[in-house]
Amino acid sequence: MRIKIYTTEDLNGFFIGTFLGDGCFCKRSPTHNTYVAFKHSESQKDYLEWKYLFLKDFWLVKNDKRIKEKTLSGCYENAQRQFGFNSNSCEQLNKFKEKTKEELIQEFNEMSLAVYALDDGNFYRHVCKISCGTLSEKERIALKNVLSDKLFIDCKIYNHKTNPAKDYFIFTGNNYDRIINIILSKIPNDIDIIKDKILKES
Repeated sequence: MRIKIYTTEDLNGFFIGTFLGDGCFCKRSPTHNTYVAFKHSESQKDYLEWKYLFLKDFWLVKNDKRIKEKTLSGCYENAQRQFGFNSNSCEQLNKFKEKTKEELIQEFNEMSLAVYALDDGNFYRHVCKISCGTLSEKERIALKNVLSDKLFIDCKIYNHKTNPAKDYFIFTGNNYDRIINIILSKIPNDIDIIKDKILKES
C-alpha cells in the first residue's frame, strides 16, 4: 500500500467524513480515552488498514484492537477494529465531538468527501449515490450547498417514498468525474476498495 503525504487539513477532513460515514467514536467513562471503531466488510480490509495507517501517521493511535465477528460463513477478524487514541489527540477529537453536524458540514473538504463517499457511497455506470439517511433535511441542504460552493460539485437529493433512511445524494456527469478525481487524489489507488468500487467503473 502506497501511503500519500497528508496535511492537518486532511486529518480534520478525515474526522468529518468519518462522523458522517461509518466511524463510531466512543468513550466508556471520563477516565478512559476516546476510541474510534470502524466496521467494514472483509473485502474492504485494505481500506480499514489504510485508516489505521493514516491515523498512526499523525501519532494519534495508542492501540489497535481487532474484533472477531461471527457470520453465517464462519469467523473473520478484519471486519471491525477499534483504534484507541492518546491523551493529546483526544483533546483534538473532542473538539469535533462538541460540534453539531451542521457546524462540521461547514468545514467539509476534499478528504471528507473521499471518506464519506467510500464509506456510504455506491458507484455504478458513471453514477455515484451517497447515503444521506442519517442527516436531517436541514443538514442535507447544508451539505449540498457546501459541495456546490466549496468543492464545485452539484448533486440532487433522492427522497425514498416510504423510508427516509434510504435517501441519498446522486451525482452524474462531470460531478461524478470530480468525485472520482478527488478520491483518487486522497486515497491510495492500490487498495481493494479503490480497485473494486472506482477503477472498475472508470
